[in-house]
Amino acid sequence: MRCLVVGCGSIGARRAKLLAEMGHEVWVSDVDQDKALELQASCLDVGVLFLDRTTDPIDAAFICTPADVRLGPIQEAVNASIRGIFVEKPLALDMTTAESILGLLDGWKGVDMGACNMRYDGLLEGFVLPPDAVEVEYRMGQHAKYWSAGHKPVTMILDSIHELDLALHFNRSRVTGHMGASDESRANCWLKHENGTKSLIHIDRETDPPERWIKWTDGRSVLGQIDLWPGDPEMYRREMEDFLRCVELGKPSPNPLRQAAEVLGWALEVAG
Repeated sequence: MRCLVVGCGSIGARRAKLLAEMGHEVWVSDVDQDKALELQASCLDVGVLFLDRTTDPIDAAFICTPADVRLGPIQEAVNASIRGIFVEKPLALDMTTAESILGLLDGWKGVDMGACNMRYDGLLEGFVLPPDAVEVEYRMGQHAKYWSAGHKPVTMILDSIHELDLALHFNRSRVTGHMGASDESRANCWLKHENGTKSLIHIDRETDPPERWIKWTDGRSVLGQIDLWPGDPEMYRREMEDFLRCVELGKPSPNPLRQAAEVLGWALEVAG
């Protein structure tokens, strides 16, 4: 397929290179043309192309720009009648912008998907919470020295969007209550689901060595735990393969942008 990656930062570069290795025709674009050209030059071995002119129709666009500048690229993708639009997480930094993004999709006939790569970790694919799980804890701790030097979290709650997505994905029950607290280096939130289960989410920039895990209990004792550090490097490839398969078949993605907006909404409520 002919794919366009908009935004040539670290995640855009990762996705562009993977798409090319998967055999797709990949074009890259960035408001900073030098950054796009640098990415293209670093990917000569897999054939990533710099978008400096109108090309033949693009099949799928991957919007990897910073979260505060995604509305414009999504608008351009919709106007170009691109068949598939994939957007990094979080979808936006506020619900007003998220609702504007969803409004752009009204009447659009393509396939949309929000990034949810943790669902594609080999240890989590096919995972189902056991019926006796009453409390499920999602933890991600990684000292700030391991993070990208340019990473400046808007709020730690939004940095926990991976764990929040997993909590809503695995529980499959709407949230009826929540609490949360965060500062510059840590965030905690507690979700109560309609089925009575509780999700406990923790993320920090202090833990060393890093750790990431999911643990579930019956309210008294631990029933099981999945350790997810380091993450499965193939999860991004499987995520994109699934999205592009949905685009090819014209069927809904596993994480449409409306669902991604719902996760963002809970993150912002907890942070608020």
